[in-house]
Amino acid sequence: QIIDIQDLGKLVHSGIKALIIGRPNVGKSSLLNALIGEEKAIVSAIAGTTRDIIEVKLNLGGHIFELIDTAGIRKSRDQIESKGIRKINLHLGKAHLIIWVLDRSATFTAEDEAIFQKIKAKKNVLLLLNKSDKKAKLVLPTALLKKKWPHLEIATKTHDAILPLYRDWE
Repeated sequence: QIIDIQDLGKLVHSGIKALIIGRPNVGKSSLLNALIGEEKAIVSAIAGTTRDIIEVKLNLGGHIFELIDTAGIRKSRDQIESKGIRKINLHLGKAHLIIWVLDRSATFTAEDEAIFQKIKAKKNVLLLLNKSDKKAKLVLPTALLKKKWPHLEIATKTHDAILPLYRDWE
């Protein structure tokens, strides 16, 4: 169970704020686009393409979700990108659900560890291990595995597991 049952009544009426986070180029914006079925967020191979918050409301199986796509969390010297990264902290406290996208085809990085440290006290976290269409290199640290957050392997480029994820909410 990802959302506390006590909060469910309020959330059904007002909507579930789902914050999509992760380091640059793990597939956050591709996930948003796949879920809404349109190119709302610009996607490129250039790290730091998303610089600001992108918010989209979506009805999944009668439940209102406010999906919030964020800039990739990393240290940046770019002033504009840094402002976008700082905005994430404002949304972390307000989010009902944190969707943490990790690159399954890469190793767990210092940037991933920094994200874990930011959210480790949160209960409502869903791990999406993206790029399942590529060879797996990701090994999750023991401390993260102990959280027992639900996870799903997906491939946003091929939409593998995106449609089942969507159908699960219907």
